[in-house]
Amino acid sequence: MKTKPLTHGYVKLFTLGKTFTWGDLFDRIKNYFIEFLGIFIVITFSFYVESKGEAYETRMTYADLLRDIVQELHAVQQYTDQYLIHNEQIKRIYRQQLRRWNVDPDPLFILAPEDSLYDPKHAIPMATYAEITAFDEPQLLFTLFEQGDLDFKLVSEATQIIEELDQGRLSDQLLLLNQQERLLVADFKQRIKNQWTQDLGILTLKDSAFWVKNRKYIQNDHYLRHNLSERIALWDTFGSLLKAYKNELILDIARLPALIMVL
Repeated sequence: MKTKPLTHGYVKLFTLGKTFTWGDLFDRIKNYFIEFLGIFIVITFSFYVESKGEAYETRMTYADLLRDIVQELHAVQQYTDQYLIHNEQIKRIYRQQLRRWNVDPDPLFILAPEDSLYDPKHAIPMATYAEITAFDEPQLLFTLFEQGDLDFKLVSEATQIIEELDQGRLSDQLLLLNQQERLLVADFKQRIKNQWTQDLGILTLKDSAFWVKNRKYIQNDHYLRHNLSERIALWDTFGSLLKAYKNELILDIARLPALIMVL
């Protein structure tokens, strides 16, 4: 006996023919389920592929940035080496000047060409005393990590290393020492302007004859001698920090390439 036709509009939704049967219902449900499952798999797979693609792109961007930072760290290391050599040369010249401060024979404030520390630029050390060569390392890409979004700032050992480089680095301490050096130089300039010009008149600091003529006066300027002593001590601290900073750079340069390989 056939089931009576359904008069409602949804009969075609659950049946394959014009009359309702349980077999037709189950066939229709099965077909709907297969179609739904197929669509679900396609959508899920599309999201998966998109997600993997974004993850891969992020890893490659991250790896490229790390490679750039490694190259820049090499540049900073080279700059630090050169600055360390410069710091040691300058420190030796002025340390010798301090040791000779109370020596009577001339030329006390002049480096003779046969002197092992002779440098044409600093042949009269105290005449170039106001010059400062500040520690100015090449700019790095660390700010990209501060400005990057959460998707870019991957939680990894590499990020930790880079953030350690950017936060509380020894270079910050080096810059602080540069500021202290500027204060000593500023005091030296004030001393020359306010005291020497009053006592000695016109100053010709780059003329060796000036330092020979006024040797006794300069020797008795205990404030100037103290300023020189303070600056040499500052250079000693600077040298120690530079060596530590150089070692820190060598360590970081050695660690980062290995992390790039596992991205």
